[in-house]
Amino acid sequence: MDIFRKHQKIPKTPFSRRDLGYGVFENVIVGVRAEPFLKLLEKISSPIMKSLHLIVYGEWLKGGSHKLKEVLIPTHDGAKLATSIFLPNEIFENHGKAPTILIRTPYWKDSLALVGYYLALKGYVALTQDIRGCGHSSPYGNNAYFFSERNDGIETARWIQKQFWYNGRIGMWGASYPALCEWMVSYDNGDLFQCLTPGLATPHMIWSAHNGLDILGIGVDIARIFHETTKFYDPISKYNKEWTHQATENQLLNPKYALYNDPLDLSNFDLDLDKDLRGLSFDEKAKKIGNILDIEFNKRDFGKFQRLLYKLVIQRRTNLLSKYMAGMLDYDPAKLSCPVLILSGWYDMFSRPAMEAFTELQEKGPKDIVEKSKIVVGPWAHGDVQLARGTIWEALFSPGGWMDFVRTFVPWKWYDYWLKDEKNDLYETGPVKIFVMNRNKWRYEQEWPLKRAAEEVLYLHSDGKRVYDPTGGGFLSKHFPKESEAVDEFIFDPMNPVITRGGNNLMLPQGSLDQEKPEERKDTLVYTSPPLNRGMEVTGNVEFILFAASDAEDTDFMIKLCEVTQKGKSFNVLDRGIRARFRDFNYHKPKLIEPGKIYEYRIPLGPTSNYFRSGNRIRIDITSSDWPKYNINANLGGKGEKYDYKVANQKIYHTAEYPSRLLLPVIFDYF
Repeated sequence: MDIFRKHQKIPKTPFSRRDLGYGVFENVIVGVRAEPFLKLLEKISSPIMKSLHLIVYGEWLKGGSHKLKEVLIPTHDGAKLATSIFLPNEIFENHGKAPTILIRTPYWKDSLALVGYYLALKGYVALTQDIRGCGHSSPYGNNAYFFSERNDGIETARWIQKQFWYNGRIGMWGASYPALCEWMVSYDNGDLFQCLTPGLATPHMIWSAHNGLDILGIGVDIARIFHETTKFYDPISKYNKEWTHQATENQLLNPKYALYNDPLDLSNFDLDLDKDLRGLSFDEKAKKIGNILDIEFNKRDFGKFQRLLYKLVIQRRTNLLSKYMAGMLDYDPAKLSCPVLILSGWYDMFSRPAMEAFTELQEKGPKDIVEKSKIVVGPWAHGDVQLARGTIWEALFSPGGWMDFVRTFVPWKWYDYWLKDEKNDLYETGPVKIFVMNRNKWRYEQEWPLKRAAEEVLYLHSDGKRVYDPTGGGFLSKHFPKESEAVDEFIFDPMNPVITRGGNNLMLPQGSLDQEKPEERKDTLVYTSPPLNRGMEVTGNVEFILFAASDAEDTDFMIKLCEVTQKGKSFNVLDRGIRARFRDFNYHKPKLIEPGKIYEYRIPLGPTSNYFRSGNRIRIDITSSDWPKYNINANLGGKGEKYDYKVANQKIYHTAEYPSRLLLPVIFDYF
C-alpha cells in the first residue's frame, strides 16, 4: 500500500489556497515535461538550439550532433545509472576525441535532451544521467537521498575515462540538484574533473541556513520531487494527484499539522547526520542507514523509499541541522580539486549558503583553486528571473533579464577556457560579479563580503501606539535609543500564522513581492525610516539584533527587511528569523528561554546587493511566524501532547540597555 495513503488522512483546512495567495500546491518544475512532447523536440533539436544560440549569442552553430543508445553504467554496489550520450557528428563519425560535460539529474535525463544536443553542437561530448533510483535508473536501485551522489559521480567519471572520446578533460553542468551533484565530487577526487559550474546550490546545508527554523515549504517540495522522479520511469505532464502531494498538503494548508514542538533532548531523531554519518564511506553510510531506516540503495523498493521520505519530511525523524549537505558531510574546501564557477541569485533559496561557501573557499581553499574560482550573483530566485515582469522586451533584454540569465548559466567562456584551452578574457575581470538591484547594473568585485563596506546602524523606536500599523508609531532612526522607550507587544497565535509572501523559496511564491497583506495584521510590528535624502546601496551580509521577551519557553521571531516606495508600496528585500531554543546556533544543545526574561537574538538576515532609492524608506517587520515557509512554533518547548499549542505574548525592546537594531553594510563610493 502507498505509505502516504496509509498514514495520512487529508483534513479539512481552515485556510484555502486563495487565502494563502497561491494557485495550486504542486511541483511545476517537472510538471510540463511530457515524454511525447520531448520526443518531438528531439527530432528538431538541431535547428531549435542553433536558432536559440543565434538569438542569445549572435552566432550560428555549424555541424550536427548524434545521440547514442542509452547505456547503463554499473556501480560497485550493484546499482545501474541510465545515461544518454551526445557526440558532435565529427567525433562520432571519426571516432575522435573531445572534452566531456557530465549532467547528473533526478529530473529525468530525457527532459535535458535538448541541452545534450546543444553541448554537442558546441563541440563537447555531453552525458545526461538519471541518478540512482530516478527515471530510467529507477528499476536498478533506490534513490539514496543525496548519500550516493559523490560515489556515483566519481564512478561515472572513471567510466568516462575508458571511453574512446575521452581527451583528459571532464567538466560538469547543472543547477539545483544537478549542481549539488557537482559539489559532491568537487573535493579530493583525484583530478577527475577540470572545472565545475554549480548553479543555485551549495555544499552548506540549506536547513542550517535559517537559524534553527525548519524550512517546511522547501522540505515538502523536495519530498514531492523525490517521490515523483523515483516513481515514474518517463517524464510526465501531470502528477499533482499523487498521494505524496495530498499527504503533505495538510501541512501547507492547516497550521495544526505544521506545529513544531520537538523534545529538547532530540530523542525523536532516528538519525543524526553529523553524529551518525560524518567520516563514513558510502558503503558504511549505506549499511548504517539501511539498519536504521530499513532501506537498501542498490535494490529497487519504492515502498521503502516512500517510508524514508515519510520519516524525513512528515515525521522529521532525521536531524538535518548539519554544517554540510547530506552526501558531502565531509566536504573540505582545502581539498577542492578543480576551479568552481558558483552561480546564484539574491532571492535563491541557496543564496546565503552559496555566499558562505564562496567566503569559505576564499579563506581555506588551495591557493591555485582560489585564484581560479569565481561567483556570479544575479537578481534571480530559484529558476525565476525577477526582472522578467514587465514587457516582453524588458523580460528578455533588460540587465539581469532572461538573456543575462541564460548567458550566466551557460558559461561558454568558462568551459572553453578549462576544457578546450581557449585563452579568452575570462580572467580579465574580478572573481566576484554581482547585480545591484534597483541600480540594475552588474559590477565586478575582488572579494565577498566587500572590505570597503561601512556599517550603517538603524535603531528601532516607537511611541507605543499602533506599532502594528505601517502608518503607526514604529520607526527606524540612526539615533541611539533613550533610556526608556515604550515596549511594543503583539500576540502570537500558532493557529493564525502570518502567511509567507515572497522571499527565498522553492515552489512557494518567490522573490520581491508587495507586503501589504502581512503588514496589515496586528501581530506584525512595523518600523519605518524617514524618506532617504539620497540613495543608499546595501551590499553585503545584513544582520538584525533583537532584544525580546516571551511568556513562552520556546518561540520564534521573524525579521523582514523591506523597501517602501514613494507610493507607499512595501517590497521584501531579505527575511529570516530565529528559533529561540537555537539562539546560540548550537543545534545539538538547544536551550529553552525563561518566560518574561529579555534575550538578545543576533539574526543573520542573509546577503544582498540592493540600492534603496532616494525618497524611498527602509522598513523592518517583526512577527513570530512565516508559514508555510517555516513550520510554526507551538510555544511549548517540547511539552504537552500532539497538536497542543500556546498563544504567546511577545515583547520587543528598544532602549539604551536593549538597543534592537539593523546592521547594514553600505557602499558609499557609488552615489
